[in-house]
Amino acid sequence: MSTTYQVTDGVAVISLANPPVNGLGQSTRAGIVDGLAQANADAAVKAVVIIGSGKVFCGGADIREFGSPKAFAAPDLHVTIAAVEQSAKPVVAAIHGVAMGGGLELALGCHYRVVTKGTQIALPEVNIGIVPGAGGTQRLPRVLGVETALQMITTGASVPSEKLAAAPGQKLFNQLVDGDLLLVDAGCEVGCYASDITRTWPVNGRYSPAQREVYDIVLDAQLAAIAQVYPGNHWNAPHDAAVEVVTRGLVRAGLLKGKVSGLVKDGAYRKFFMHRTGHWLGLDVHDVGDYKVGDEWRVLEPGMAMTIEPGIYIPAGTKGVPKRRLRVAASALAANRTAAAASPASTVRNMVEVSPCIGWSRRSGGGRFARVPCRL
Repeated sequence: MSTTYQVTDGVAVISLANPPVNGLGQSTRAGIVDGLAQANADAAVKAVVIIGSGKVFCGGADIREFGSPKAFAAPDLHVTIAAVEQSAKPVVAAIHGVAMGGGLELALGCHYRVVTKGTQIALPEVNIGIVPGAGGTQRLPRVLGVETALQMITTGASVPSEKLAAAPGQKLFNQLVDGDLLLVDAGCEVGCYASDITRTWPVNGRYSPAQREVYDIVLDAQLAAIAQVYPGNHWNAPHDAAVEVVTRGLVRAGLLKGKVSGLVKDGAYRKFFMHRTGHWLGLDVHDVGDYKVGDEWRVLEPGMAMTIEPGIYIPAGTKGVPKRRLRVAASALAANRTAAAASPASTVRNMVEVSPCIGWSRRSGGGRFARVPCRL
């Protein structure tokens, strides 16, 4: 099916996964209906979220199925939306990028809708000589008013979400969000060996200037820590390097005040960077192994593998600062320094690389550390 289903903390998340625009093909519709049935049958699930994978929520019908039996195969879009609307547990549409045609009609069938700023909203069917056929002509006027809805339906025009959210009395969106970040911390396994992938993505596809500033601090800390991973160095050296870079960056950003050396000694950075920089990797994501021998940090040996994942976490309510939580992780392998320098890694980490491929990944690797590819 062109959907995925996952339950986290009592919330079932149904992700539309039918690129490039998460079209509502037969397998996608079936995945939504089956996911709703599963969620409603699970006593541990309290609510359901429907979200789009990649850069969009849903662009409507899957044009690749036009003219084929799949276009009308059960469950059709009417049945799918009815299943959403009739769910005994609340269903929330988490909308980003694009919600057009059947995608908007699917969202209209949900009990609640949250949307990111800059999302394009439309019922464009009139542009190909048809009208919305899955309830959009009835449901949109109820939540936007007749005049605005009629304008959208008869022109097929795309309207930014923030404009619709500002309309007096609108009930289309329960909340407009902007600047939210998604922190993905995933365990992976290849050939029976585990790895650990962490990325922080801007939900709206763009890092704000403040987010860019913090992201760069974390990335610089990661690179400084990776440079300390080599045989003969001790386990804590990468963490010490990351702490110094993070502390210096927090001072530069105005979040800490004082001399870097003193702040490190006093542990002032722990308000924003409260965990260690890494852990052992192996047959498990958190593999067994001592970090100290006696009272001394363990010396790194060839073949030892560990994560390198510094982070900055800015609590809500920090004076003058919006809530931010950023973390980037790599897997590191202790290896010969000369060999590592001869084959540097090329990975998707900096914002120039990350922004265009939100929802996707690139396969890459290198001498001292290698990334396990992921697809989000």
